[in-house]
Amino acid sequence: MKDYEIKNGEIRVYNREHFCPSKILECGQIFRYDKVGENYEIIANNRKCILINTPECVIIQGKDIDYFVDYFDLDTDYGKICSEIEEKFGLKDALEFGKGLRLLKQDPFEMLISFIVSANNHIPRIRAILSRI
Repeated sequence: MKDYEIKNGEIRVYNREHFCPSKILECGQIFRYDKVGENYEIIANNRKCILINTPECVIIQGKDIDYFVDYFDLDTDYGKICSEIEEKFGLKDALEFGKGLRLLKQDPFEMLISFIVSANNHIPRIRAILSRI
């Protein structure tokens, strides 16, 4: 069974154990987002989506739903990967610390520009520069 479904033109992610918006967005792998209350507005490759936290799931709303399924790597079974890592390498503490984090499938050019801008900067400044670009 998938950890998400597409319903009424939006993505609903049910498994928060492997999908935590704050860990995904605030870890430094992406800078083009704004936190609005408990929700997030994201710009990725000139596409916009909104992540809405609800008690049952995280809802991802946007015009290009298929793009964001791929962007958030939703078809990858992070539970299976974590189990294999723990079994082979015994990294239980590291896995617990990173629980909820996902690797984003970002546009290579956007990621390169973000990386260049990030040199000798801190996250709030990087976000401001990229917003102006």
